[in-house]
Amino acid sequence: MLLRDVRGAALARIVLAIALSGIGFAPVAQATDIPTEMPTAAGPLDLNDDEIDWRLGFITERLDGSRSRASIWNVAWTVVNAGTLGWMIYEAESDADTDDRGRAIAEASKAFIGLMDLYVLRPLRAREGADELASMPEATHSQRIAKLKKAEAILMRNAERANARYGWQVHAGNVLLNFAGAGAIWATGGGTSEALTSAFAGIAGGEAMIWTEPGQPRRDLLDYQNLTGGSTFAEVPRAWRLVAIPGGLAVARDF
Repeated sequence: MLLRDVRGAALARIVLAIALSGIGFAPVAQATDIPTEMPTAAGPLDLNDDEIDWRLGFITERLDGSRSRASIWNVAWTVVNAGTLGWMIYEAESDADTDDRGRAIAEASKAFIGLMDLYVLRPLRAREGADELASMPEATHSQRIAKLKKAEAILMRNAERANARYGWQVHAGNVLLNFAGAGAIWATGGGTSEALTSAFAGIAGGEAMIWTEPGQPRRDLLDYQNLTGGSTFAEVPRAWRLVAIPGGLAVARDF
């Protein structure tokens, strides 16, 4: 029964991954209201107001264009993790068997960490679209420059997050988290088979979550760099992320 419950949770995650795969890898339409060529190839500090407005328009349209897919992905995985958390808490409270309670607590802990990853550790900022730019003034040339720098930083930050799936850190963190959960199940009296099933089911779900994340931001940045000849302010994005360290996980931030 326990193995069937764990396999059922894994199957639900895999089905959701299939449903979401189109979100992460579907083709992205060209911006329709923005010219396909940059007015000039001037360096960022040499841009006139028309060129700045063109760049801002392009970036704003692309940021808002990625909002919907990012929101769907975030809501879907919130439902998965919150649902798992709620069900496992119910099982932990209602089951008098120590082994079953240990398994439920381990699974609930992993689901809670999944929610923390979505909203605290590595929130998917692409779902905010261009909201961060809305309140920035652009009455003067220097204000337009400042707004463009912020827009480019957002574009690069979102692209860096979309590219994180190709790094080893998030995958190592996923594996370590699920084997830590398996160790907790085994330590509280669960069998080896049950612990390993939980680990591999959790890894499959975690990988589905990672690989179904929308990839549009990295394509948007590439299009922008191609259209501007690579002439950007190129500020380094700053973001919190989980990284693997010997013996566990750590939270890191780029400065």
